[in-house]
Amino acid sequence: MNVSTFNNTNGLKKAKLYDEVFDSDANISGVILEFINNSARVLWSNCVVGLVDFEKCQEVLLTGKNYSNVPTGIIINKLEGATEVLLSDYEFFKENILTNSEFYREALYGFRDKDWLINRYIPSATVQSFIQQQKWDFSDSEWATIIYNSMDTISQKHTILELLGLDTLDKKLFCEIKERLAYDNMAFELFCNDSDGYTYVVLIDGEAIAAVCDSFIIAYKTGCRYIEEFTIEKHAVQYEDSKPATIRSIESSLLTGGEPAVKEETLPPNYYIPPVAGLTFDAKGCLIRYFSSETSAEQALNIEGMEPNRFEYRFIEVPNPFEEGNKVKLAIESHYNKEQVYTVLTSQNQWNAFINDPKKRKLSDWSDASIIITAKPDSFDHEHINPIFLELVDSE
Repeated sequence: MNVSTFNNTNGLKKAKLYDEVFDSDANISGVILEFINNSARVLWSNCVVGLVDFEKCQEVLLTGKNYSNVPTGIIINKLEGATEVLLSDYEFFKENILTNSEFYREALYGFRDKDWLINRYIPSATVQSFIQQQKWDFSDSEWATIIYNSMDTISQKHTILELLGLDTLDKKLFCEIKERLAYDNMAFELFCNDSDGYTYVVLIDGEAIAAVCDSFIIAYKTGCRYIEEFTIEKHAVQYEDSKPATIRSIESSLLTGGEPAVKEETLPPNYYIPPVAGLTFDAKGCLIRYFSSETSAEQALNIEGMEPNRFEYRFIEVPNPFEEGNKVKLAIESHYNKEQVYTVLTSQNQWNAFINDPKKRKLSDWSDASIIITAKPDSFDHEHINPIFLELVDSE
């Protein structure tokens, strides 16, 4: 974290990014967004950003609070005397959810550094070591697939993919990344548009209804108060003269055996009407996944048809140093127990046979780049996990 020291007489010591300050003359609170020489850009609770010279502004003091890793919109609400953000829902979305300037600065210098990419996107220390030993290298397109399927937030994925797309010489990848970003952003804009009569339902743990709201901004702020993962579903308001509800699904080419297809069904009367879209956020209010049936069928087919030749879902060969019988554990936080020890059931012979079989490879996608592990070797219970998310357990 950037730290700036001010040699002044008003009690300020080491001010850090996102520290809260209070202007006693104006009776207003603010948060430090950026340091410029011996001054700081401060976001005040009236939504005005101003430059403060701490040597001259003796009335501005640190409060002792810090809002690092808190979205800007939530910071405003936490400031004493905060006023409502006068932004449209989608403008609020872009500014507070899709923008991550701190990660952008990190990614700008890191996305062309192989070690940075490996350390960030290959969680397993075992696989990292194997990559170094084997001098394994990934193409730009393969890195794009790994990044898209990583544990990054959507904002972080968009940032690094955009940088990679602008830099790559792979024209196909450039076009696909551009299409993906445009598609996601259109889905988000449609999600924020409630002009045709929609309501937003906030769910905690995917089940418990926390609130029903009439705008995305209110729903988002409500969800953030719980400081845990939450989902916002968008539901169409049903009127007496509403058209029969429909549900849309997309069948990938892997299922149809030909081209991907859009399937739309009219729901029977008194049947549960699912949401038209949904966004899931982590405890910090960062968007981590979404679904949408508001985009056009043509766009959905092109982007979400799980076309195995597109970078998002295609199968790529990943480094696999594990052998049948190895004891492993997860290298990431997930709904599985990270401390649970598993036994690998996939042998290197089985893995290599799969990798070298062109027929199987043709019908495979990202989810097939996995090996089988089990916590109970004597039972049928097992999991399919990508090797980059596993690491060897030290033998005692």
